Amino acid sequence: MSDPTTEFDLYRRELLEALGPDDPVKVMRDTLEEVKGLVAGASEQQLAQPTPDGGWSPHQVVNHLADNDLVFGVRVRMILTQERPALLSYDQDT
Repeated sequence: MSDPTTEFDLYRRELLEALGPDDPVKVMRDTLEEVKGLVAGASEQQLAQPTPDGGWSPHQVVNHLADNDLVFGVRVRMILTQERPALLSYDQDT
């Protein structure tokens, strides 16, 4: 995938192509409901359990999605209010 900091138009095009004909706002709304459904009824122990290969636990994935939502909100505001905003990358491991 292209670098959103240096290749904004290409990055945007790649994201829209990944959506296909789906409406981006509807996908975001549907994703929220899907995540809620996936974790509903799970115990704290299940949510804290990493994947067998050492990957993120469901709790970590949901936290990552929440962090990403905050960053996404800032980026959307920048895109709406600036001609060509500098979208800074972030280090997910930090």
